[in-house]
Amino acid sequence: MRDGTIEMHMVNGKGPLALPRGLPPEPSSPGSAEPAAAERALSISALVEQCRREIQAYHRGEPSNEAYGLELLYCAIVQEDQDAWAGIQQCLSEQVRGWLYGHPRREAALRWEGEASYVALAFERFWQATVQQKVAFRTLAGALVYLRASLNGALLDTLRAYAHGMRNEIVASKQKMIGDVSSS
Repeated sequence: MRDGTIEMHMVNGKGPLALPRGLPPEPSSPGSAEPAAAERALSISALVEQCRREIQAYHRGEPSNEAYGLELLYCAIVQEDQDAWAGIQQCLSEQVRGWLYGHPRREAALRWEGEASYVALAFERFWQATVQQKVAFRTLAGALVYLRASLNGALLDTLRAYAHGMRNEIVASKQKMIGDVSSS
């Protein structure tokens, strides 16, 4: 994603967010005395909406700014904000589905689990890995690489688990057949 000139803004009063000049911050409360922080605070819902717009712009090949997505990730991972986490899932679920359908093992994987299951597993793995380590991504691309690896791991582990389960069933079935033949 491409950056323009930036200003620093606060998100829910908890940290800086780089915003392109010219994008209006959320309106402030009328009694606010400190214009730099309180008047520029963006809610999580505003971050989610702007993140979605920037992702759409990026996919259309238009200039975009990854700062909203990075700030949403920061709130979700470092601050463990559940609303921000839900926002990340809203913004990136379509991307994860696209990766799933582009995966070379998708047909085999979709025989065992549905699309929604793999998307949920990818976000669960991403959340576990990033929240435990308090990962602060410097780029949205870095976060997407991590999320894609989480999907890939979920998909391959599911395939392995079902393959292992099938092998165990085949071995047990063969042992039963051998036992039946031996006892006759």
